[in-house]
Amino acid sequence: MRTVKVSESMPPFYPRTAALYLDVTRASPEQAPRSPSLGGVEVLSLAWRTDLALLAQSGSEVEHHPAYVVVRTPQNPTFRWGNFVLLRRTPLLRDLPGLAARVEALLPGLGHHAVGIDDPSAGREDVDRLRQPGWRVAVDTVLTAERVLPPRQLQRSAVVRALSGDRDWSQKVALDLACAEGAGPDYELFATRRAAAERAAVESRHGAWLGAFDGDRLLAGLGIFCAGEGLARFQTVQTLSRRVRAHRAPGERGVPQDSSQAVKARLS
Repeated sequence: MRTVKVSESMPPFYPRTAALYLDVTRASPEQAPRSPSLGGVEVLSLAWRTDLALLAQSGSEVEHHPAYVVVRTPQNPTFRWGNFVLLRRTPLLRDLPGLAARVEALLPGLGHHAVGIDDPSAGREDVDRLRQPGWRVAVDTVLTAERVLPPRQLQRSAVVRALSGDRDWSQKVALDLACAEGAGPDYELFATRRAAAERAAVESRHGAWLGAFDGDRLLAGLGIFCAGEGLARFQTVQTLSRRVRAHRAPGERGVPQDSSQAVKARLS
């Protein structure tokens, strides 16, 4: 399953820099089983279905219409993929000039426009027509699995446990910032708000957030959440880089060479 992201030229992933952002998730129909329409447009892609489920769990407003879905996250307005419009079909070339105005009417005053496209039948020509002067096109890979396999090599040098308490969640924000080196000045506020929503989802028993720790220091983390209909979704897999870990405080013990593997080992 592939996710194609098209945007105006800008640094990726940073809040309040996007004038227009399109996201096209593609998968063959047999890989994307149908879901209930929830009173509006039918969402086909597993990627989008789980996205919407987790956003609703974390407090976002998910509003279904016959041809599109509107997602709003008032508590985090700079969260691009918490404030977007999901379309069922890829826009035609003639529709692109007016798309930003349509999104602005649905989600006014955010400082960004984000549009997702849930079109498993989309082909290369559909993506190519989104390539406009000044826009950027990136292709992401969305991995799916029917079962989780044990890792080839267990990592035993880190302690893996669920995040608990203010200190752990503060470290989760710090890890987010370390992994987004070079982000704009608004990113810390965005990351703090997102962590608060993720913590609320955990405390509501929708899932868990796990961390790999060296002593009390968080080195890596990820979330795993129930997404309905027998689905689960991993969220925000992050590992502190070796370069950052090398600048640890005096007296800190050594760190694992691949702390993300420790998380995988525990999950299996």
